Amino acid sequence: MKYINYIFRFLVGALFIFSGFIKSNDTKGFAIKLHEYFEVFAKDAQANQDTFSIHFKSVYHEGSYAIPLYEKETSKTYSIQTSLTGDRYDILPDTMEDLDENYVEMGEMAVNYLQATNSILRDSMYAPNDSAYAGSVTVTASIAGKVVHTKTHQLDLLPTEIMEAIDVKSYLKTSSWLVGFFEKMGGYATALAMFICLLEILLGIWLLLGIKPKLTVWLLLLLTLFFTFLTFYAAYYNKVTDCGCFGDFIKLKPWETFQKDVVLTIMILFLFFSYKYINPIFSSKFGTTLTIVLMGICTLFMAYSYLYLPVFDFLQYSEGSDLREKTSYPKGVLEQDIVERTYLYKNGEGKEFESKWSSKTNLFEPKPGPNDQFVKTMSEQVIEKAYVLPIHDFENITSPWGNDIADTLLQNKGFTLLVPSVYVDEVHKNAPAKINALYNAWQTTGNAFYALTSSGQPEIQAYREKYKTPYMYGSADNKLLLSMIRSNPGLILIKDGKVIKRWCFRSLPTAEKLLSYTK
Repeated sequence: MKYINYIFRFLVGALFIFSGFIKSNDTKGFAIKLHEYFEVFAKDAQANQDTFSIHFKSVYHEGSYAIPLYEKETSKTYSIQTSLTGDRYDILPDTMEDLDENYVEMGEMAVNYLQATNSILRDSMYAPNDSAYAGSVTVTASIAGKVVHTKTHQLDLLPTEIMEAIDVKSYLKTSSWLVGFFEKMGGYATALAMFICLLEILLGIWLLLGIKPKLTVWLLLLLTLFFTFLTFYAAYYNKVTDCGCFGDFIKLKPWETFQKDVVLTIMILFLFFSYKYINPIFSSKFGTTLTIVLMGICTLFMAYSYLYLPVFDFLQYSEGSDLREKTSYPKGVLEQDIVERTYLYKNGEGKEFESKWSSKTNLFEPKPGPNDQFVKTMSEQVIEKAYVLPIHDFENITSPWGNDIADTLLQNKGFTLLVPSVYVDEVHKNAPAKINALYNAWQTTGNAFYALTSSGQPEIQAYREKYKTPYMYGSADNKLLLSMIRSNPGLILIKDGKVIKRWCFRSLPTAEKLLSYTK
């Protein structure tokens, strides 16, 4: 037992130091992952609200739609755009040959209605396209199948939009207090990420040096049980696809992470019941001094990585990364999952049978006949997983004018200067003037320049007016921008789709230094 204790002590201690160190190298990335967990928990703690359904019916048209209720709503507004054929026929054509673009064809329901109401109808199913009579529309609103509002609207003009607000407050369900708790915790994600990183390193050091063994194994056990619960929840409900245990250095799938935590828990439980074998390696004074020194170094390392950029860059947009290669499928790989579905059909005699369909062959076995009736989908399973691109979300990137520029950024020949700013209203006040100066210098080279943000137009407009920004902003998803660079704003120099250099806003180059990379 003594020697097993030594082995487990070394493995657990080393793993915790390694885990804490890797995450402290990219604390912002770990904070993003924690925030993702809090968002998932807050969403799952919300009460399942009912559906707000609208049904409308007129003489000529009938339809419906449904939208979900949200807990913070106090009213719900329905809006219906009518498009009904009228009955004003003071200028009807005498013959079918006289029809032109000024007339519209009436539907069969309209004709039947006009005949039933003794409206003037010649031997034609056409009417002037400026017809004005619309008739009436009856609107019924329901929540969870219960009618909460019904009203008939008399319409005189085409097209007509109906808008009505309905108080739904009494139908809303109250969520658990955990929703507010997790939402609030999301605001402390960065501080919590830093604390966990340093705690993991401290516990690892204490375990290896044999300092405070009883307290150490207690804290290790509690921390590991907590993370085992998180990883099981994420894996079982498929909520978070990457736990972030080792940052971007090692990517583990949810169930792999859970299995790792189970093994770790077993080792810590063994240490918990055999902590008497954990003896100090050094004297109390030297061990304490060594711990303080090591923790001081780790804290400075974490602070530097947080304020600037990760010292060890494992992001997909690190210097030297070929973005074209990372966003393209290698020759011969599977680009889409091969899926097999089983469907249930019913033949003309009422007998049910199953038919399997594969996305690989796009064939049914057995093939349903033209008179066979589809009943339901029985099952779906992935037979073979597709190749996952290293960068699979480089999309929906638009210019200030709204056109997609994702492919332009990748395929642009020569140099491209990219300025990602996740949220412009959170940009450090010292950065805009420097970025403006670099932009003006860059313009003299004739090379491409793009600024991207996930902020809305009001925030962008306020930012540009405040800092006299000479360039305009395109749009991109905030997660994509965060994966590009851990800085708001950041600066990325690209040549022929390959990342040449990246800068944090705290260490931006001079104009001369920036331009020297293009020579």
